[in-house]
Amino acid sequence: MTMERKENFYFKPAPDKSEPPRVKDEPEMTAVEQEQERLKLNEAEWQIFAAAEKMKEKRPPVSPEHQAKLAEYRSRKADQVPTRRGVILEYIFRQNIELNDWAGDNCFTAETSDWDDVRNHADFVIEWVEEKNGQKVVTRLVVDMTTSQKPEKFEKKERLIKEDLAAGRMAKLDEFVSAVAEPGQEKIGYIDHLPRVVVAMGIENTQRLAGDAVHRKKEMGKNPAQLIFLEQIRDQMYDQMEYCLDLIFKQLNHGFASYHSINDEAYNREIDGQLAEILDAVKELRYSPYQLPELIERIQQTTLLFPGLNKNPQVMEYWGNLETLNNVLRIVSDILMAKTKSGLFSDQVLMQFSQRRQKNIVLRAVNENLNRFKPPAELEKRLGRVA
Repeated sequence: MTMERKENFYFKPAPDKSEPPRVKDEPEMTAVEQEQERLKLNEAEWQIFAAAEKMKEKRPPVSPEHQAKLAEYRSRKADQVPTRRGVILEYIFRQNIELNDWAGDNCFTAETSDWDDVRNHADFVIEWVEEKNGQKVVTRLVVDMTTSQKPEKFEKKERLIKEDLAAGRMAKLDEFVSAVAEPGQEKIGYIDHLPRVVVAMGIENTQRLAGDAVHRKKEMGKNPAQLIFLEQIRDQMYDQMEYCLDLIFKQLNHGFASYHSINDEAYNREIDGQLAEILDAVKELRYSPYQLPELIERIQQTTLLFPGLNKNPQVMEYWGNLETLNNVLRIVSDILMAKTKSGLFSDQVLMQFSQRRQKNIVLRAVNENLNRFKPPAELEKRLGRVA
């Protein structure tokens, strides 16, 4: 990382700690913001909030065509206006992804415009840089952060993500500026087919993180929050991949006859046998979702089933999304494994991590989804099996 990028994330204590820093043209808080702010910001939070507000000057500008739409959208969607703690949480994670490798090496964060923040549910974008065959490859992930611990809040955000997946889409940004593009090529503008996750930490955890960021800056590289962050991403990748797989099975069930030959019974028995083996493997995902990447590879290696799926454009859209999610899963799983095996975290820190993860709304909800996953009963019946 360049020194210029690092300096963007350094902040100095507020000159007068007895009062919160003044923010120019500070808007009145909405009812939603007042609810989120029911616990008064502490001294550490105010310091970080001041740094985050200063950082906003570097946000990509909102285009003239979106300015009026943004004001109108904000007036209708008050719950989309970031709370102060939301701003603080976002800043802490961006700072530590950049300075302390919370999301691994060669990882950067790209700021989003106010328009993409509010309209496209993108607080920031993680960019992982890898080299493959001598070429720089960038994998991106949109992050939507929240301090809410209300299950319905996550369910609403999750529903939007899955509605996109069901339509064969993923997240999009209208005014994206990359943090890793070559000089002069940073402004990409419109970009789509981006995976998106929701990361929730809660008010008390945000307060704790703010205190750590100000008073224990040198220890932030060992903070267990990064493990909870990575687990939320990893488990949502599993959940979204299973959702895409379910969409594929439903398409397969809907057009079941089209995958068979009119005159070749041996072909039909073979493709049904391959499908039956895959469905048996899918049932095991309820107990071990970590086998999902291996299952994807097995499907691709089938001699008749996968070529048959390729004939359906809708299925291929779902499959493309599944592969994109699987790539993020690969990156995050490797990072998480390396961190837990590094010896960086003491037993006490790992115990704190275990206690906090059990209370996290995202991890609880996603694990419930993973435990319920199973193949469509109708598809089992078409194969002459009991569902």
